[in-house]
Amino acid sequence: MYQRRWFSSCLAFLYILFTSAVSAGNIGKELREINQSSTAIDSASKSGALPSRSFAVLSVDQPNAWVEYPTETSMETAAPKGFLRRALVYFQGPSPILVSLELKSPSKDWVQYLRYYFREDGTLEKINIDFRRFGAYEEGKSNDQQFLVKVLRDRFYDPRGKCIKKSKARCFNMSTGAQVRDAVFTDEAWPSYARLDQLPFFPLIQAAVTPVAVTTEGLRPKTPDP
Repeated sequence: MYQRRWFSSCLAFLYILFTSAVSAGNIGKELREINQSSTAIDSASKSGALPSRSFAVLSVDQPNAWVEYPTETSMETAAPKGFLRRALVYFQGPSPILVSLELKSPSKDWVQYLRYYFREDGTLEKINIDFRRFGAYEEGKSNDQQFLVKVLRDRFYDPRGKCIKKSKARCFNMSTGAQVRDAVFTDEAWPSYARLDQLPFFPLIQAAVTPVAVTTEGLRPKTPDP
């Protein structure tokens, strides 16, 4: 009886090890595919191979009123003093595959540059988060030595919307370019969209390419984590 239980326990343990190894292998394969996809998208967008559409929020009083412009140049002309929010949506055929989103606080003491990579079926595969804020300082040093901090993060998602990997926050002093391990700063939330149709300006993406305004319920923030 004892030997039978011991044998059953060993089988159960081996099964757990096997399934864990298979799961880790699947995640590793998925991460490689996501990295290959996002790298190819970055290369294509930088080379001008992907057509894009331009969206912006100009009014602080109407932070969710998105407007589309025929070109990025016309969008820049409409806001000589800068934007509250703006987005460039890059297409591969009829499908949006990259959304480059810029968000600013009304006081402009922080800004977020976010890149959302989407699969052909509209599911999110990766977010690159670039957060910058004035007033940061190094822990253990005088806060009189403040600087503009740049915080980089990456998040990877499976087709069901589950985050399968989070990179650690990487902080940099924008004045010197040096990485800072113990930066002290006030973090901010960033919006997370598991699918394209959750974007606040998605109705404009579906509409014709003309300057049209739409009011949405706004961004759905995700609490920052390390």
